[in-house]
Amino acid sequence: CLEDDAEFDIVLLDFSLPDGHGLDTFRRVHRVRPDLPVIVLTSLEDDEVAARAVAEGAQDWRVKRDLEPRLLTRAVRYAIERNRADRALRESEERYRLAVRGANDGLWDWDVARGRLYLSPRWKAMLGYTDDEIGATPDDWFERVHTDDRTALRSALEAHFQGEASHFEMEHR
Repeated sequence: CLEDDAEFDIVLLDFSLPDGHGLDTFRRVHRVRPDLPVIVLTSLEDDEVAARAVAEGAQDWRVKRDLEPRLLTRAVRYAIERNRADRALRESEERYRLAVRGANDGLWDWDVARGRLYLSPRWKAMLGYTDDEIGATPDDWFERVHTDDRTALRSALEAHFQGEASHFEMEHR
C-alpha cells in the first residue's frame, strides 16, 4: 500500500502485528516512504531500540499500554508538523545549494565554537586548490593568508570576538 502514490500524513507502525519484524519493519517502511513521519507503537519497553529507531528516522516511539488518546493525538500532530518543517528546511537548503552553485561564488563558514571551517569547493578552486588539498580548520585558512597580513587579521578577529567591533570585515592577501 505504501508503494502506491497514495497520500498519507503519517504512519502508525505497530511492531506487534503478525507480519511485523521490529526495526526491520520500520526500516522497510522508511526506505519505501522516507517522506512520511512514522510513530512506532509497541509493547516493548526497550529504550535502546527506541533510541535506535528515532536515530534512524522514526518521529516517536510509544508503548501501547501507556497510550492515552490525548497524548497520541498530540504525538501525531507534532510528528506531522515536525515532518512539514523538516521538508520545508530540506527544500530551502536545496534552493540555497542551487543558488550558490549558480552564482559560482566561493563560500566559507567558520564555526568558531567548534573550531571548524567550511571552505566550499569553489572557494578552494578559486585559489587554485582541489577540494582535498585544504583541511577544515582555521589554521588551514590562516596558512594561506599572506604573512604580512596575518597579524592584522588575527588582531581584527580578536577585537571582534572580544566585542570591541560589532562587525568584522577585512580584505587581505
